Amino acid sequence: MSIGHAFLFLAVIWTTIHFLYRIWYRKGVYTLLPAYLGSSAHLYRSTKVSLNALQLKVSTSQWNVHHDRLSTTFTRKANRTMNTLFQAVYNVGIIFSAIGMLVAVGGLVWVSAGSAWTMFQKISLGNSSQSHEASRLVKRLENTEDRKPIGTLPSAQFPGIIPIIPGITVPLSDLPIIILAVFLSQVVHELGHAVAAARETLPIISAGLSFTICIPAAFVTFPTCGMKNLTAKARSRIIAAGPFHNLIFWCFLVLVTHSKVVNIFSVIFGYNNMSDTGKVVVAVNEDSPLSLYLLPGSVITKLDDGPLTLSNDFWTEYLTGLPKFSSLGWCVSRSVLVKSDSCCTLLNTKASPLACFESFDHSERGCLDPVPVLTRPSSNGRCAASKDCSEESTCVIPHEEAQLLRLSVRPRLDLTEETTILWSGPRKEVWEEVQVGNWLPRFRLLPLGFPRLFTEFWNYLTMTTLSLYLFNLLPLAHLDGFELLQSLLDLAFTESSETFVYDIDALEAGEDHLESTRSRRRWKRWFTKYAPILTTGLVLSCIMFAMINVIY
Repeated sequence: MSIGHAFLFLAVIWTTIHFLYRIWYRKGVYTLLPAYLGSSAHLYRSTKVSLNALQLKVSTSQWNVHHDRLSTTFTRKANRTMNTLFQAVYNVGIIFSAIGMLVAVGGLVWVSAGSAWTMFQKISLGNSSQSHEASRLVKRLENTEDRKPIGTLPSAQFPGIIPIIPGITVPLSDLPIIILAVFLSQVVHELGHAVAAARETLPIISAGLSFTICIPAAFVTFPTCGMKNLTAKARSRIIAAGPFHNLIFWCFLVLVTHSKVVNIFSVIFGYNNMSDTGKVVVAVNEDSPLSLYLLPGSVITKLDDGPLTLSNDFWTEYLTGLPKFSSLGWCVSRSVLVKSDSCCTLLNTKASPLACFESFDHSERGCLDPVPVLTRPSSNGRCAASKDCSEESTCVIPHEEAQLLRLSVRPRLDLTEETTILWSGPRKEVWEEVQVGNWLPRFRLLPLGFPRLFTEFWNYLTMTTLSLYLFNLLPLAHLDGFELLQSLLDLAFTESSETFVYDIDALEAGEDHLESTRSRRRWKRWFTKYAPILTTGLVLSCIMFAMINVIY
């Protein structure tokens, strides 16, 4: 999905929303009171829909009665044990939310410092990198002892944290899945607030959802006066319950991921896990040359000499990371190798079917047809050094500039014989044009891409749930973190509702106690005022450094 298609898709969605809203609005204005006030009429009366440009908001009081019933359940004497248990659980939630706030702020500091350091490295190494690239035209084969690409600049991505940005860090086609994952995480979050409020016998005004441009959100509204009249600890339980539910939900998702439950369900629904063999080809870009050779349903077992069973992320790491160099080469006749080395110079711009090969000790190089050499390793013989070959042969490997990649493929599961497909070009293009998965359907009627789609959704749901837990705990306005910070400060210091009482007590206790009380209030005001400002500064610095790293 291109950016243009994404904008067109959103335009169609918002046109449809505005059209349906006009129908709803006219029905609400011109329809008289119904003769029969059934459940549908009650739902219509208790639901409010507002539309402002690219923001849709739907709120309803339909769930209020269920929330009141849950509150009544908690207050019954027969359920005193359950009430105490929920209180203890949400007390633990306060602790984990406070820890999450510290982790979130610490993460911002880490990302900001790391991005600033990356920017400094790129600026300081920019000029030296350009001069180094010029010298590579002359001394191409020098400084190759470490066999690593030279002249590579530091990565512009966050240190240890890769943000989910559709079209940049993840495919734009994943946007609908991401939106659904964010919405479900929001529902879990707001459900936590609602359950904790029911336990504190705090009613809700309404519940609903909003959709802004392409970002969904769920919400639960509480009465402001009722919230303020609660004790600081009760308020902390309600505020922390949302992020705490996200944390519990994340632990559940991780537990299911690392258990064998997924494998059992997949087998029941007719899929075999092929992760012990390789990666299943789910789809190939129609415009890619690989579409003629890689058929959906075939299994890729190796990339060059690396088995895809080494790790679950080997496919992505190998194709998007730095070039890897094989420890094994091929025995090739010296007379064939030294015929020509014209393709081994950067000054040669002519298209050629030949590729540059070099010996392990870099003493010899030449141009060879890579197809008979790399696609038939058994006939050419593999070697670890030139001594493993005959006297008239030498052990060679493709030069790093040749950009050759071997894919070992099993066209059918019942075939043990593998074919080798040779790709010439950037390896990242293979990663972009070929979609792979771990599951192969046992029946032809089953969709090949469903397990991969579900796996991506599960992974996004796991990431967004944890991200929502940390992001909501940042001490910023309109986030749970700021309200939780105020409640925790009320617990640690004097509550504002008792200011006058504490002043009288302080006067009676003497000047020292009065100064101590004032000092605590100053610290409380300082945290409340400057914590959001400092956090906002960290967020803006992260965004600014990231943009500079991407542009520069």
